[in-house]
Amino acid sequence: MRNCSGQSTASLARVFRPGAAEPFEDIGAGRDAPLRLYEDLGALLGSARHAERHDGAEALLVFSGRFDLFRAGSLRHLMQEDS
Repeated sequence: MRNCSGQSTASLARVFRPGAAEPFEDIGAGRDAPLRLYEDLGALLGSARHAERHDGAEALLVFSGRFDLFRAGSLRHLMQEDS
């Protein structure tokens, strides 16, 4: 039913604005960003848990590297979306 509703909405949008871009073409991109953030947060949390269980410089270096990747990637994207 939801797909039928979406298709009907898209068809109506094409009738009233024939030259406009597809109304739902950015849905995939809008869904991918939160999924990537979720996966990156899961990896960061896993790395933090690993560092907690394993004392040592190597575990902290792995966590630090994972945090730097998160900060440069997902966190930066999230901060840009908020501004």
